[in-house]
Amino acid sequence: MTLFGIPVIPVLVFVILVALAIAFFRYFFIPANRLDANLKLIIANVEATRARGQNDLSRCFEPDRAIAAIFNEYRETLHVQKDLDVQTGEMVERAIRSTVPAEMFLSPHAVVDNRVHAEFFKHLPGIFTGIGIIGTFTGLLTGLSSFQISDDSGVVRNSLTALLHGVSEAFIVSAFAIIFAMITTGLEKFRLNSLYRKVTQLAHEIDATYEAGAGEEYLARLVSSSEDAASQTKILKDALVADLREILTELADRQINATVQRSNELGTTIAGALTDALKGPLDQIAGAVGQVSQDQSSAVTKLLTDVLASFSVGIR
Repeated sequence: MTLFGIPVIPVLVFVILVALAIAFFRYFFIPANRLDANLKLIIANVEATRARGQNDLSRCFEPDRAIAAIFNEYRETLHVQKDLDVQTGEMVERAIRSTVPAEMFLSPHAVVDNRVHAEFFKHLPGIFTGIGIIGTFTGLLTGLSSFQISDDSGVVRNSLTALLHGVSEAFIVSAFAIIFAMITTGLEKFRLNSLYRKVTQLAHEIDATYEAGAGEEYLARLVSSSEDAASQTKILKDALVADLREILTELADRQINATVQRSNELGTTIAGALTDALKGPLDQIAGAVGQVSQDQSSAVTKLLTDVLASFSVGIR
């Protein structure tokens, strides 16, 4: 099938192959080269820092922010070992120990694969080959469909010429697809192996910077310190319990004494208030009762006198 004398299917297949090849260089090869250069620079910085006897590698990862972020996560797992300086009496840093290998964080998958889209482009050679095969069979089918069998030798010759052109175009497209597949396979494997090797080297350099594990002596000291702390805590607890018991007992005695004293004072105050309040009315009542008693005595005496006088008169 042609358009303006140009075979459509072979050209279309070739355009797809070229587009995939451009995508390979744009999204895989160029980022891989950039990442390779950054890894080289980071490894050189780490080696230079180690040569100076330093263990702070934060500034070594400045060329690549993504790798620096991964290293910051790894740095959270580091353990700073400190010892007591007998001269100054302060805790000083003795060593920085790594609790996990650096490759647990700086792995090829985390550093390389996501950056260069390795999961897709490792299948690109197969895609090239598949497109080439499709183009080949399409060209063959197109040529065979246009082939005409006739008694006229001219017609047969033209049909055979068209068939051979279609087959040749199909094989040319297939050849380009195979060439692209071979080139991308070689570049992809070479670049990935180089990147993986540098990531592994970087992880080994980081592991060599810090002491691995906690160390038997350090663990023994930690256990001894824990036991001493537990013993001191028990002694402190017993002392606190005894002191608290004594303090609470003293507070209870003070509170009881204060309560008794307040009760006595309150009783005295109430008695005095009642006495002062009832003294006047009681005195008035006593006076009234005395006056009434005196009046009654006078009346009785007068009555008796009158009765006796009347009785005397009657006797006479």
